[in-house]
Amino acid sequence: MPYRKCSSYDPNLRKSEAGRRLYPYWQKVRHEPHAEEFDDFPDFHAWALCNGYTIGAKLCKIDESKLYSPENCIWKSKAERQAEREAAREAEKMARKEEKAKAKTKTTTERPKTDERIIRSRDQPMIHSWNQMVNKIRIANGLPPFPEGGEN
Repeated sequence: MPYRKCSSYDPNLRKSEAGRRLYPYWQKVRHEPHAEEFDDFPDFHAWALCNGYTIGAKLCKIDESKLYSPENCIWKSKAERQAEREAAREAEKMARKEEKAKAKTKTTTERPKTDERIIRSRDQPMIHSWNQMVNKIRIANGLPPFPEGGEN
């Protein structure tokens, strides 16, 4: 969004109502990386008044990775900031729902319907003892079964 240039220099800027409200924003900008257009308070004041500053508005960066400059800053009201936060929360909530749905679908499709080691199939007899179960697992893994009397 291109910014408007305007010049309205007033030697008593800082004492004016708008000046008192804008000065803390300028101090914040001054202590962070910023463009030379924001070096002096009169220039910042003129830019703010010509580019949407209203009482209660907050100075926001359009792109957080860039420095404070007239091209990268915008004034947003409390209602605009609130609407953006709610939209971001909704988007995050929807993303979590989609992720959860994908995870649920993935686990139900990839999971085997029965665990063959524990639940007997219809054509196999039921295992009645621990030794029978151990022998079945040993045979499945290519090992010889234990003798019928015990485990050696």
